[in-house]
Amino acid sequence: MAIAPDVDLSRIIKNNFGVHISTSGFLWLADEYASLWGAKWGRVYVRWSIVERNQGEYDFSRIDAVVDAYRRQGMRVLCVLGETSPVWAGAPSPEFY
Repeated sequence: MAIAPDVDLSRIIKNNFGVHISTSGFLWLADEYASLWGAKWGRVYVRWSIVERNQGEYDFSRIDAVVDAYRRQGMRVLCVLGETSPVWAGAPSPEFY
């Protein structure tokens, strides 16, 4: 069980502080309490290899869980697409580099 602070900093701090906690697309307990630290937004990596494991089959459920956690706290969300490619996409050709 998490221990929350006695003061909700998001109500008294006027800033643009944000967090980047859930880097793997899995919801972490810290994501659920990010606004208590005064965070106004959360950055979420939307990894291609997570949302499209098989070509043409999309599953945003892991990303949705993280986004929903931030939205429940009244936070804004910045999604960053990319970082890894799925195995089916293959490696870039030498011409890419």
